[in-house]
Amino acid sequence: MSDRPDNPRAPASACLAALALCAASGSLAQQNVPFANGIPVAPEMPIAAMPDHPVEYPTAEDMRIRVFVVTRGIEHPWSIAFVSNDVWLVTQTHGGLRVVRNGVLDPNPIAGLPEVRAQGLAYVELTTDPDNLASQRVIQANGGRLVERFRKAEAYGGAESLRWRIDL
Repeated sequence: MSDRPDNPRAPASACLAALALCAASGSLAQQNVPFANGIPVAPEMPIAAMPDHPVEYPTAEDMRIRVFVVTRGIEHPWSIAFVSNDVWLVTQTHGGLRVVRNGVLDPNPIAGLPEVRAQGLAYVELTTDPDNLASQRVIQANGGRLVERFRKAEAYGGAESLRWRIDL
């Protein structure tokens, strides 16, 4: 038998060979993924050192954004609350709370906070202005739902704001 195009077995043989090659190469690419409670756990990723100078990045909207380090020494920042233009409260994933004043991190964490539960968070909440549609789309794309409309305190302008919740 020959593998000429008029041989009816040639296409079947070629498909069988390609299938065997795919199966062999697929098994070589398999990785052992750790699981916790039946859920795959992402591997630890190395954290790149933060640069000493501003860095520009292109965005999907064909713009460029400039990113720069405001302060150093915060371990795994989670959320920022702007108390004023020059005073920020920064939560950390392990439950710590830090203060940044005029871009300088207070060396002492805020004491007296309750212990964070080891089970983790059930959800996160975010707020947006009603006209910030881009942020609202990102929140919704990540499973967020609108919880309430509220007015900010007069000290923060009294404007309407939206509170969103993403279940974890």
